[in-house]
Amino acid sequence: MSEPVRPVPIPTGPDREQQIYTLGLTGGSLSSPVPLFLLEQKAKETLSPPAYDYVAGGAGGEDTMRANREAFYRWRIVPRMLRDVSQRDLSVELFGLRLPSPVILGPVGVQGILHAEGELASARAAASLGLPFTLSTAASRTIEEVAQAGGGAGNGVRWFQLYWGKNPDLTASMLQRAERAGYKALVVTLDTSMLAWRERDLHLLAIAFTLYYTLQKPAG
Repeated sequence: MSEPVRPVPIPTGPDREQQIYTLGLTGGSLSSPVPLFLLEQKAKETLSPPAYDYVAGGAGGEDTMRANREAFYRWRIVPRMLRDVSQRDLSVELFGLRLPSPVILGPVGVQGILHAEGELASARAAASLGLPFTLSTAASRTIEEVAQAGGGAGNGVRWFQLYWGKNPDLTASMLQRAERAGYKALVVTLDTSMLAWRERDLHLLAIAFTLYYTLQKPAG
């Protein structure tokens, strides 16, 4: 059996700055925008309107989504003056594991409407950085496929998000499959007993699940 591929360190902070400026001096160009708002704009230009609004939108009039963002903006970085910060450690310990930074990829279902590889690409990206990837119950790829993709890309930490359905046998089956495939934590969603009222999706007469099914249908 071949050894798993270890995450390749990605330049951050001043090293990443130097890499970008050097790219400019040598006549190169960036493959993706640096500012997040431009990255979001690029996604909007690339994806179909239903696919983009599925990811960018939220329930109702998106008041809760805005409140969450505003709450996040209220957090501030505490300056540490006259200290040696040449070697910075952003790692945290969670559930007995040491993670390189306090970042988790949360569950987003039906990623197949965004890219042909869907959750496989997201799992590989998370594993390459050593960050936890949370697979949605509503994923477009199977539990086992995503586990294999993440396991082959580095030190992948996999979690499974469960929509607690009405069929206990189906629920038990999914949990058993996730455990066998190496998912280390369970994220249970309890507030989705019915389909959310999503104004963007309703306006476009589109729901992500049927959109994915339409994309999978053979032409003709």
